[in-house]
Amino acid sequence: MAQKDIQVRHASIINKLNTGKYTFREIQQYIAQVGEIQGYQLNTSPKTFKRDRQDILSLYRIDIQCHKPTNRYFISIGDSAQLNDRLLDALNILNSVNTSVGLEPCFDLEARARSGTEFIVEILYAIRQRRQFELYYQSYWDEVSTLRITHPYFIKEYKNRWYLVAKDVIKAEVRTYALDRIKEVSVSKLKFIYPEGVSATSYFKKSFGIITGNDSPVEEVVLSFEFHQGMYIKSLPLHKSQQIVSDTHEGLIVKLSVQLTFDFEMHLLSYGETVNVLRPEGLRKRMRERLEKALKAYQ
Repeated sequence: MAQKDIQVRHASIINKLNTGKYTFREIQQYIAQVGEIQGYQLNTSPKTFKRDRQDILSLYRIDIQCHKPTNRYFISIGDSAQLNDRLLDALNILNSVNTSVGLEPCFDLEARARSGTEFIVEILYAIRQRRQFELYYQSYWDEVSTLRITHPYFIKEYKNRWYLVAKDVIKAEVRTYALDRIKEVSVSKLKFIYPEGVSATSYFKKSFGIITGNDSPVEEVVLSFEFHQGMYIKSLPLHKSQQIVSDTHEGLIVKLSVQLTFDFEMHLLSYGETVNVLRPEGLRKRMRERLEKALKAYQ
């Protein structure tokens, strides 16, 4: 069977089970419906479904189990639920793009530079094997790329871009490298000792984006959003620490605990007149000064 047929079947199974528990017959009917819509002849036998479950576990780390008393299948939610969702998103988009080939364009994609994801395999291998990772990196301020010898720790995504957080061996400090600025890579045979207590979650716990405030204190930030913008903020929180203080027709007030880094302030500015910083006073003052400078640029 063609690989694209298998991908469509996998995505169909996961999508169906993401909404509840279903019998094999119900899953089979759903797969057939998806196949009809997308122009595939998808016939699923119990043997094929068993193999699909094994492949889905192996490829996407999504465990499909069966509730024996009712013979209904379901997805066992684990620690990788967020990663599973992202993998499924990518799979659904790929399937949709494949389906639209030869038809009128169904996607209006943003023009953007290479993302650097072509090096993901080497990076993940170096991280998992605790191998020294060498890369030629060209920052926005450099005309040529230079060799960086690193101990890779983890990968971070921020605003649809990917970053490698690693220790620069020569400078003996942890740095963040944009994957789209990496030109060449190689995995060394040299091993390194991964520091205890370091993880992607803990490293960025206090910060907003990819800029960490190092030893900067975490401050309680209170923000007021106008009603319509508040609806968006509730559906997509600014930070993991976000809590709702007040939610009325007058607007939304939230508080969060975060380091006041440059990228956090820039993000607040993107909301324009729909946000008002209530606390802390220092941040409120800086935001006012930035807005006054912006206004002068238009005078």
